[in-house]
Amino acid sequence: MSAGIAVPLGMSVLAAVVCASPASAAGYAHFDDTQVTVFPGCSGTTSAEAMVAPLQEGNRVENGVAVAVHFSSDNRTAACALDVETTWRNRDTGASGRQSITVASTADPASGGHYGSAGYSRGTLWTGPGRVVVTVSTHPGSAREITV
Repeated sequence: MSAGIAVPLGMSVLAAVVCASPASAAGYAHFDDTQVTVFPGCSGTTSAEAMVAPLQEGNRVENGVAVAVHFSSDNRTAACALDVETTWRNRDTGASGRQSITVASTADPASGGHYGSAGYSRGTLWTGPGRVVVTVSTHPGSAREITV
């Protein structure tokens, strides 16, 4: 079974609003815990972090943005996976992009191997230097700006 993109409880449309100010720019940003429903029977809590990170491709190394997404599922099935759309826009260069990140529930050895413990997944964004606005689909209206 394929999981859909998560919709925060009470929301029917995903949206991202760029509302960060340059004064708030830093090398790290946190997206608070929020409840999500992936599909009926698959819900939980998610949070995300965006941070400046060195990225390497071949001999080239430059700073970009690493996005970590955490998902703690309320149900105990491997089919409960959270698809998160991460978008970014470099305010200085105009460059932009997107990346999908999937976070699955993981088996919890303490519960006899049942699913339902927190999952974690990470994506990397080649943004180039500048003020970068990052949005995460599970947190509509919560754009974060970091300086790369």
